[in-house]
Amino acid sequence: MNQHIAIPGTAIALFLACAMALVLTKQHIDMIDAPFYQEQRVLHDQVVSHTASSPYQYRVLQPAFVQGLLHMAPVSSAKARKRIFMAGYAAIRWISIVALLFFTYRALATSFSPGISLAGCLFIVFFLPFTYRYYYFQPTSILELACFGIALYAAMTRRPGILVPLALAGTLNRETMVFIPLVYFLYWMPDLKRIEWAHMGAAVLCWAAVFFGLRLLWPASAGLLDIRQYVLANTQVMRQQIDVALIFAPFLAVFLGKALPTRFFRLALFFLPWTALHFFTSQWWEVRYYLPALVCALPALACRFENNLMKFR
Repeated sequence: MNQHIAIPGTAIALFLACAMALVLTKQHIDMIDAPFYQEQRVLHDQVVSHTASSPYQYRVLQPAFVQGLLHMAPVSSAKARKRIFMAGYAAIRWISIVALLFFTYRALATSFSPGISLAGCLFIVFFLPFTYRYYYFQPTSILELACFGIALYAAMTRRPGILVPLALAGTLNRETMVFIPLVYFLYWMPDLKRIEWAHMGAAVLCWAAVFFGLRLLWPASAGLLDIRQYVLANTQVMRQQIDVALIFAPFLAVFLGKALPTRFFRLALFFLPWTALHFFTSQWWEVRYYLPALVCALPALACRFENNLMKFR
């Protein structure tokens, strides 16, 4: 009986994910891709020619795919190539958002009702347009977010075999995939099995192989990491701090209130090392950085929402 109920619920979730991804992708095209095409093309060309600054030099997955489309396209006009370029990145964005929402729904559905699980996905949808600011070319962020949605699914369904391919492919997109095994670790400690330790260790080794291998293959002539500069900017630029406050607000619901199930609370603690990393290595008012931590906090937030909903019944 439960199987017959779960199938339509999953189908509806997939349909909604596809529809919402179309809206969010179109919004990104209008706000970012179309106005900043020239700037995007410059950085894209630098990445595919291996002349970009670090870390963009090593985020090769999406530029390589789009460049492949441009090579295969039987067109030569600048207008047609612009359309292919934008369509390639838009397709990746749409697929990433669909994967994010679908796998997040499937993850939450292991512990919550379809309605609560859908509400958790809509919570992410609510924040996504808010993150479409302060940049002109960051396609890696949405694919990174999808990877963390899949990591949440791997943890909540206890499928450690997903970690290695996720780390391998994801690190070609962004170096933060080293945090993927941490999601699984936080959720299942101290009940981890030997095979799970093996999968997590293999995922870290795969990350290291890709991370250091790319740097040996294509050394960057310049790097953008300046911890002192980022710390000064993050503590002095007060105008954007309201953005940080808004994105941090949901985490208060995790840490304020009655005790949560241990697994959910531990997973929400992912927020701490993730925030520290981005405070020291990025402009932290670019709030897109914090959505992976929000995905990891969703089980705790869903639990809070469900408990409060019960009070009104």
